[in-house]
Amino acid sequence: MPTLGVLLGSDDEKYHSWLAQQIESYKPYFDLLLHPRAPLQVAMLMLRLSAIPQLGYFARVIPPKLFVPHASRFDQMVMDTAQRKFSLPEPLPDAAKVAITLPIQFGGLGLRKVASISVPAYFCAALNAAQDIVRDLDEKSRNLLLPTQFQAPFAREIDRCLKVLQDAGVSSGPEGLIPESSNDFWKPNGTPSIPQRQKGICKLIAASEQRELLNAPSIPRRDKQRIISSSAPLASSWLMAYPTSPELTLVDDEYCLAVKHRLGLPCAVDLPATCVCKAVLSDDPAHFHSCNLLKRTAITARHDLVVRTLANFFRQTGAVVHIEPRTVGFERQRPDLDIIMSDRSLLIDIAVAHPAAPSRTSVTPLSAASSAETTKISKYSPLAASRSATFLPFVLESFGAFGKKALDILHILRTAAANCPTLSIPLHLFHTSVYQTLAVALQRGNALVYKRGAIDAKVAGAHPGRRS
Repeated sequence: MPTLGVLLGSDDEKYHSWLAQQIESYKPYFDLLLHPRAPLQVAMLMLRLSAIPQLGYFARVIPPKLFVPHASRFDQMVMDTAQRKFSLPEPLPDAAKVAITLPIQFGGLGLRKVASISVPAYFCAALNAAQDIVRDLDEKSRNLLLPTQFQAPFAREIDRCLKVLQDAGVSSGPEGLIPESSNDFWKPNGTPSIPQRQKGICKLIAASEQRELLNAPSIPRRDKQRIISSSAPLASSWLMAYPTSPELTLVDDEYCLAVKHRLGLPCAVDLPATCVCKAVLSDDPAHFHSCNLLKRTAITARHDLVVRTLANFFRQTGAVVHIEPRTVGFERQRPDLDIIMSDRSLLIDIAVAHPAAPSRTSVTPLSAASSAETTKISKYSPLAASRSATFLPFVLESFGAFGKKALDILHILRTAAANCPTLSIPLHLFHTSVYQTLAVALQRGNALVYKRGAIDAKVAGAHPGRRS
């Protein structure tokens, strides 16, 4: 009998038939997302924020033993849609498969498998209702909740979920996220309420999945560097951006390349075997980000795009901003931005570091950004001191991570915005816009690097001995 959007009853066969129909009803939704006129950026947001959450209610009220097979079918529909929409290769490498389903904060795309949340969702929903169930049963009936031969089927399913969570390493006991035993689960007033318990359990499980991926013997160092960099705070700001303005919008080819870059996949399927610089492209899908021959073309264009974006935000707060001009063939002796504010003078130099370059051996978070910051501080601090100004490097990693000094700069920018009476938008929206616009600008620049590198490689492959 359908009640409150879900089937009630004990006939498993009918339940499976009903669930199969429910899952199949989502097919037209995925077909709409695959329509050529549906932008990739919108499709990703719809998959992550609309399609997947729709099954959250089922996960909380349907026992996993019934729900998981159908949730797995839904998960495969999500994966198939993502692969087709974003032109991902088939078959996908194992690391990319895992990364697609990892939460954004762990370096993934956030297309979380519904099957993977079935157990914690059902368990936490039952735990929230446990005290009401116990209160409504007499002493004799409460014995049906405990693990005996007469245990009620739903209580047996909860015991199975408890074991699954304990085996997954979720902390139990008075200080843990879950009770230690069935007796504790059903004990009157025995389990304290924990805000966002399900979210905490799912986060622990996702962290375990990421560790397993990073510790896999077959994973190359560059993939570890990519995942760690993509997991940094704010590194995923471009994934969170709604395309409500040109500054926050990535066109389809830019978004597709951003997704492939985050997953460690080649930017195209028809690339020649080698780059213009003779590097083997199959050895490093992100080679173009560290190719010396691109440093004065696309990589410089990406740098200048970030420079102009940051300068524009400082101007919005009333600061006077001078962008140091670039002279072809000469190395600049002054940093990118000279900023005069009401209470200080700033000199800022911008860089984009690629943490997975072959020359980098560290897998420490933000090591690439820290190295670039140290180099720039050594180069420009004497000039800043001579001008009674403060020098700060603004370093982004190619996967989106903000360097520590970059965050200091954005804190200064936020303070200036808070004190600016002519700021055109509310402060909290300005703050979010800064991170997301810079992140989108970086991914737009990354797309330039990929496209220019691919064009040059194809030209060189078609005309050996000729360089673009």
